Amino acid sequence: READRVLRRATITGSSVLAVAALTVGLTACNATLNGDDGLNGGSAPAGNSIAQPGRHSGLPEPCGAPEENRLRQLLPDADVDALRGAPHMTYDTGRRFGCDWSSQGADASHTLTVDFLRVISYDPDVSDNDLAADDFARRADRAGIEPAPGDSADDTESGADDGDDDGSGRQDGGADGRESANNPTPDGGVGSGVRPGRPTGDLAPRALDDIGTAAYVDDRLSSDGTRRDITLVFHSANVIVAIDYSEAVNDPVQEPDSAALQERVRSLAGQLAGRLDG
Repeated sequence: READRVLRRATITGSSVLAVAALTVGLTACNATLNGDDGLNGGSAPAGNSIAQPGRHSGLPEPCGAPEENRLRQLLPDADVDALRGAPHMTYDTGRRFGCDWSSQGADASHTLTVDFLRVISYDPDVSDNDLAADDFARRADRAGIEPAPGDSADDTESGADDGDDDGSGRQDGGADGRESANNPTPDGGVGSGVRPGRPTGDLAPRALDDIGTAAYVDDRLSSDGTRRDITLVFHSANVIVAIDYSEAVNDPVQEPDSAALQERVRSLAGQLAGRLDG
């Protein structure tokens, strides 16, 4: 009889242990399901919380060596060997922003050229570097009074934004020297909003371009005395924005700088630089 009591007690205890174990397993599985852990992803967050991918470009080309020599000679016809080397901008992070200046002086005209590279970095995990660069580019085009090309407009484009004071050189104060937009230093991106005196009309009017980089625009201004023309071409390739500023000043006030010729020179350089970035 004592043996029967021991056997009955052992059977009851074993059943209780099994019941508790089964309950524990069920609660664990339920808790894992509620927490999004299906056993396939090791407990990772749901797919909807993915982080935006980094931009295509992780660095920048050396700007003084980026233009091909034959294109520099077209832009700076009176430049000697030393002038063609250019003068690099002072910068604290050449992988983030880097630029170069060139100039030449001839008997009939003088020329200046600036190429400025900016690699856009987004600090928002929900916004990619490429998308932020597209937004920054669209804001610059808007400030320059450029109608956006289809599919190339930023949702938060700031119409009528403060452009800074024009210093008469075709550049804007606070532009390539320190303007910031969307947490990024901004290269010189235009000449202000609205129609400005000296801007050509027709086929040479300031406009969006569809054959350079991801998106591009060109702007063109003639000084009030007709002796200086400033061409600005800005494009972006994924998360890199490139700004080209080119000027010709003639010594003869009767000989106005040729808009078509100067724009073509700048477009040739921009196409070469875009091909280097996209290659």
